[in-house]
Amino acid sequence: MARERIEMSIQNDILNYKNQGKKQRQIARLLGINRETVARYWNGPPEEVAQELEWVAPLNWDYITDQIEHGVPRKILYEELALENKLPAYSNFCRQVIHHLEKKPKDTKITMKIFRQPGHSVEVDYSGDSIEIINPATGEITRLELFVGALSYSSYFYAEFTYSQKLDDFIDSHVRMFEYFGGVPEFAVPDNCLTAVTKAEKHDVKLNESYLDMCNHYNLIVDPARVRRPQDKPVVEKSIDILQKDFFSRIRNKTFTSLYELNKELWAYLKERMKVTMKERGKSRLELFAEEIPLLRQLPEYRYEICHFKTAKVHPNCHIQHLKNFYSVPYHFVGKEVQVKYNQKLLHVYYNTEHLWTHTVGKGNGHYITVEGHYPEKKIVDTNFHLNACRVKAGKVGPNMQILAKKLIDEPRHPLKNLSKLQGILALAETLGDEAIEYAVGAALEQDKTQYSYIKKCAKNYRPDEDSPEALAPRRQLEFVCLQGGRR
Repeated sequence: MARERIEMSIQNDILNYKNQGKKQRQIARLLGINRETVARYWNGPPEEVAQELEWVAPLNWDYITDQIEHGVPRKILYEELALENKLPAYSNFCRQVIHHLEKKPKDTKITMKIFRQPGHSVEVDYSGDSIEIINPATGEITRLELFVGALSYSSYFYAEFTYSQKLDDFIDSHVRMFEYFGGVPEFAVPDNCLTAVTKAEKHDVKLNESYLDMCNHYNLIVDPARVRRPQDKPVVEKSIDILQKDFFSRIRNKTFTSLYELNKELWAYLKERMKVTMKERGKSRLELFAEEIPLLRQLPEYRYEICHFKTAKVHPNCHIQHLKNFYSVPYHFVGKEVQVKYNQKLLHVYYNTEHLWTHTVGKGNGHYITVEGHYPEKKIVDTNFHLNACRVKAGKVGPNMQILAKKLIDEPRHPLKNLSKLQGILALAETLGDEAIEYAVGAALEQDKTQYSYIKKCAKNYRPDEDSPEALAPRRQLEFVCLQGGRR
């Protein structure tokens, strides 16, 4: 029966104590081994051990330790090296790897255990891996991203696959995560991704406006992790590691045809995984979550719907433009830039922090959503600079244009309602010419069709009289036009 080999570090200790002048009996007592073992390694490794270690010297151990520190598994290195070297059993190879890693000096770091408070924070991140689903009808392959959110105290985590890491998917994943937990913690610790942080400096962080709006809805404080500092969110990093090594391995031979099917498989896995006891804590995530959930804050009365933000300038007609429709703003803010917060249903207008108005988002194009009270009194309009400028320009174009301007301004509706149309018609004169616009406006007045589109169409179809200067202008004769192949 072969005798058990002792660790390399103990062999080195035997030789070190020997050099210090200690006896074999003393060394055996200090190291907690029998004296026969000390005697066996008294002059270095026995002959049979030395012969077994002949494979060690030819290997490039600097390369091996460097690869291991960069995350390459030992098993893969062993298989690669075995192609060109005669190696012993895998366990012997691992023993030597550990020995060489111990010899390499390491930076001493001071660490401190962080005690997490129940209900305090949630850490969120995307895994670096993606998974494919296939459309059985077309054969199209779509790659999906994995979102993970973990409560810092209980390590109870939620995960789902989404089509992308873009803002809408990122925020919607947060909403479903809070609903899965049944409550909201005090802090959120996201990664420094662009969907959460638009500007990251050493001492200042600027959050994405839509993400910040979602956090305000849930009364959530955001504390982003530092750039390239995964230790700031260790719980979610551990959760991602579990999914990568365990869940991905379980589904590696399965084919999924829809996002719902894949998420259904993932959520079934999470339900069982949360029941597994964690060795280091002696409880399962589900048991710890039962302690934490009473300390989470309640969800808001209504679900958050993602909003986007932009700036817009208030036009002289007291409206701003959004997606080809126009929304009124109080006339005091004409010429100023306002902030617009919008989604598919509502549009909110702010000036600095003052809320000006909320409109329902209009359908279609070119519609005016107007509140009459946003216009100034008509006696103020009489001195309006933009209307007076339109009157002057209309007089320069011609009598027909002057009549149309007066008609649009004096309509029973508020004068500013037709300001934008009047400005648009006058702008056509700069590109199509005064005569074309005068002709088109005359036709529009005769037919009682004063729509902008009708006037523009008539102006484009205008042809000058034969005696007009435009008609008398020289024209090129076709017989003198050179085409490919020479003169016609």
